Amino acid sequence: MADDHNPMNPYGGRKDDDERGDANGGDGLEEMLRGLMGGGAPDPQMMDALRQMGMGSMDPAQMGMMQAQLQAMMSGDSGSAFNEQLAANVARQVVSAEGDPSVPTSTKSDVAQVAAVANLWLDAVTDFAAPGAPARALSRSEWVEATMPTWRKVVEPVAGGVGNAVADAMMKQLGSFDASDLSQLGIPEGMLPPGFDISSLSAQMTPMLKQMSAQMFGVQVGQAIGALAKESVTGTEVGLPLLRPNAVTILPHNVASFADGLELDAGEVHL
Repeated sequence: MADDHNPMNPYGGRKDDDERGDANGGDGLEEMLRGLMGGGAPDPQMMDALRQMGMGSMDPAQMGMMQAQLQAMMSGDSGSAFNEQLAANVARQVVSAEGDPSVPTSTKSDVAQVAAVANLWLDAVTDFAAPGAPARALSRSEWVEATMPTWRKVVEPVAGGVGNAVADAMMKQLGSFDASDLSQLGIPEGMLPPGFDISSLSAQMTPMLKQMSAQMFGVQVGQAIGALAKESVTGTEVGLPLLRPNAVTILPHNVASFADGLELDAGEVHL
């Protein structure tokens, strides 16, 4: 009996089945692209180009793994120019690298007491009312979580402007290419179908570029916030009201590091 499997096909199956799968999108490539684009139909030319690159004959398991990795990379604040969740995760990783002990109850009580004493001093010399919310003692990670909403308000407009500018610049450059000279993109001659229109990719590349920009800002801002969380001793040290409600906020672990070597009582440093 003749072998039904094509020895040149490393994934098994009949050759005519493989060709029919490529023609009908049954190789999983179209399904993967639809999933990445939120259900939208992928560009036929892009589909043909990816198949000619060999992606149409990939092992379904490998295809699923690639889809999961791409979706994980592009997940998060969909439609937002700043990936707040990614920034928070990166910041927590930064602070945990050097240790981030939780604040014991006794320390929280001490912070409340020194805040009350400080308010008595200030009430005698200023007309400003004391904050209505109780004083808080936070760990570094808690400070990161509490300040993220404010960081988002500060960063998102900048991230949106930069992301749009980068996407527009890349799309203009892509549109200026000669579609007949694919060597400009580093693509070997014959790799893509005849008459392939480079500009047709712009509609599908723009959302991906903006998502990548959101990820980039998320990582960079997260690293900066993590660095601040290791050094800040209060909730207003950077000159912004970072926390809501507005309350006296102390990071006792950072205060202890700041006071190390000053030969002062810890309570005096808190005051």
